[in-house]
Amino acid sequence: MLKDDFIPRVNWLPMIVAFIITGCVGEKVTFSEVAKVESKGNKVCFKVRRVDDVTVGNVTIFKRGQSENREFVGRDAVEVVNNEYICLNDFTSMDLTKGKYIVRFVLNQSGNRQNLRLFSTAMEFKDGDFVNIPLQQDEVVHYLGRRI
Repeated sequence: MLKDDFIPRVNWLPMIVAFIITGCVGEKVTFSEVAKVESKGNKVCFKVRRVDDVTVGNVTIFKRGQSENREFVGRDAVEVVNNEYICLNDFTSMDLTKGKYIVRFVLNQSGNRQNLRLFSTAMEFKDGDFVNIPLQQDEVVHYLGRRI
């Protein structure tokens, strides 16, 4: 057939995979980091490396498996403690002592145009303390590009 001879045979799979991995020029796929959860008095805190001079934004929390019922945490309920903890004060109407929860937040270096740092943490309240639990595959966040 003339049509089959005219179209060159190209293996598209490597090209598609390369495009997905690299994206557009200057963009990259970035996966969320995991922060270790700890209780500090009446606060829920997340230990994070390099948090000096950061702005915290977009903090959300939801019960595992119920991401459509996420609650946004206001910036006034978030604080950086000792340049290594992101702490949430009395911030939610959810009873965090019952069930498993996913917390996501974003850190941005103040005055710097570096990529945002995105965090996803799964936690549960056990024996009077918050503990990390493994994230499931659909709970790890990724984004493409320099900004969310």
